[in-house]
Amino acid sequence: MEQRKAPRKTAGIGAVVSCPQFGLFRGEIDNLSLQGVYLRTSAVSVCLNAPVTVTFQSQADNPACCCNAEGVVVRQDRGGIGVRFCALDGRNQAILSELIQHLPTCDEAVATGLPERLAV
Repeated sequence: MEQRKAPRKTAGIGAVVSCPQFGLFRGEIDNLSLQGVYLRTSAVSVCLNAPVTVTFQSQADNPACCCNAEGVVVRQDRGGIGVRFCALDGRNQAILSELIQHLPTCDEAVATGLPERLAV
């Protein structure tokens, strides 16, 4: 059953994940919304409900547009992890909202033949 409250957007943005229990690791944002993100990772195992911070640059040419989104791991599979965001502050919420406005929904990306991951 679908539990998402907002459409997922296709991203393809590199990210760094910080987890107090497991340290730092890199991933790629496959899709995201204002409520959460799915990150593709390789050979990383993180427990469900583990607190994490996902850090990414929403504009490649503007380092000031760095988003630090705190959340908890709500899904883990062979391809990566799903993170639900928790209490984004105003600055990070604004950065994320601006980015999401410019990304295609996952359904649009498939329907138009766009690659699954876009370089933003």
